[in-house]
Amino acid sequence: MAGWLALRTVQEPFTCFADRLADYETFSGTAVDLDRVRYYRLFAEFKVVILGFRRTVESGVHGEIGNALIYEVLHNSLFAEALAEQYGLKDLTRVEVDSPPTERQQLYDVVLAQLKDIIVPGIDDPFVALRAKGLARIVKYLGAADRHRELVERRELDALEKAMHRRPGSVREGRRELADTIDAGSLSDTNIVAYLWIRAHLQHELMRPAMGVLADRRFDPLPDEVKL
Repeated sequence: MAGWLALRTVQEPFTCFADRLADYETFSGTAVDLDRVRYYRLFAEFKVVILGFRRTVESGVHGEIGNALIYEVLHNSLFAEALAEQYGLKDLTRVEVDSPPTERQQLYDVVLAQLKDIIVPGIDDPFVALRAKGLARIVKYLGAADRHRELVERRELDALEKAMHRRPGSVREGRRELADTIDAGSLSDTNIVAYLWIRAHLQHELMRPAMGVLADRRFDPLPDEVKL
């Protein structure tokens, strides 16, 4: 239950998680094992990542992809952070992307402006308006992916090289090689987790323009972290 509550407080902050754990200890007389909380938080996040990926893949062209992508990226980042914490990887730093706009930026701006100022206000059907907003999220993501493509590919190639000790010719090739290496059992767990952390946060940065307040949501600190 604590694992699922930890996830819920990220998506929809409604309470202080550390305070609720303290209340549980007070009223139950049982000490909370924070290592178990971290384990079940990681386990719950793992399930959410799998289910979220399946929903996105199986949604079809008429599904609500924009909203699904946001939550998929958010939980991929949370899962990677929980894994890194479990393996004691404390030297991982947040990935930042900053590239000049492409010549296509104006086209993305036109689509977004017309969706926001013309199309959505003129829609009477709430369902259709919601889908239009979802399309705007996809356009924001595509604009960022277009703008930062070369930088993000280079950063992921760097991460793949660090994990496998050789630089692949492309990201697609590197991911395939990494999967084969993992299947062969010839790569350490920490190398795998460090790569997953970088990849998840690169995707997070590409999705950031579409995420709103969710872009900066993280797990609430646990009681032992609050005291630090």
